[in-house]
Amino acid sequence: MSPLDNVRILEFPGVADPARGILTVAERLHFDRILPSGGAESYTFPIRRVFYIHGIPEGGRRGGHAHTSNCEILICINGSFDLTLSDSRRETTYHLSDPTRGIVIPPDAWTRMENFAPQTILLVLCSEEYSEEGYIHDFEAYRRYITEKYSTS
Repeated sequence: MSPLDNVRILEFPGVADPARGILTVAERLHFDRILPSGGAESYTFPIRRVFYIHGIPEGGRRGGHAHTSNCEILICINGSFDLTLSDSRRETTYHLSDPTRGIVIPPDAWTRMENFAPQTILLVLCSEEYSEEGYIHDFEAYRRYITEKYSTS
């Protein structure tokens, strides 16, 4: 098993009105996730923290860390960027540019964000409140953590 096995793309429903625009809704967020035992469960995503990132300078990067328990949903509200997720052995890159789609980043996935278009606004929904103790900022420390955690699963 790998944390990348629980990456999900979510579609957010919207109501379009030619005279008023589009209203996109993110509610009742739930998805199936794979458990370390190999089983699966339906997971309801609690929103305990919301923040947004904007004003990223040309060539700017974000991320460069992993969360040990926090799950996040990233939604590119405006503009676009590339999100690369890794489990220290493999990585996958996603291009986010559609405000009606979000990507679920499970705990233990290493994240890197780059190639931000001008005026990009990134909305982040978190399953936990902020805690610095829940971050791993050093990739070598992350590699040791992930090897130990997932070699015993």
